[in-house]
Amino acid sequence: MAPITFDRNGFYADAGLRIQLHRRRLAKTQAEVAAALGVPRATYANVERGRQRVPVDLVWRIAVLFGTSIATLLPEPIPGGRVGGEGESLSTGTDLLAYRLPSSSTVISPSSSSQSVKSGR
Repeated sequence: MAPITFDRNGFYADAGLRIQLHRRRLAKTQAEVAAALGVPRATYANVERGRQRVPVDLVWRIAVLFGTSIATLLPEPIPGGRVGGEGESLSTGTDLLAYRLPSSSTVISPSSSSQSVKSGR
């Protein structure tokens, strides 16, 4: 089995965006969430910006705090997703390279910044 191509930076940027969207829906500030989690605000801000790897226990605590599942905070792999420059495609349909926001038809490509969102199918 060939190794999965994985864009770690894109993954954390997407996860951070999801976490930020949930926080904003709850009308909470970064400082409020950070205090409830027991982490510095700067650490939490870096999580939302995708600048920092997020320990699984922190994702779990965020899910509990937001009243949601862990799955809604992490990017869902799209089998056969495409990432890369123009004309660049995957070698097999089993690579997992693109992520879908939950309950939406919006797809975020890990090669783009978390601010650049592409419409899905």
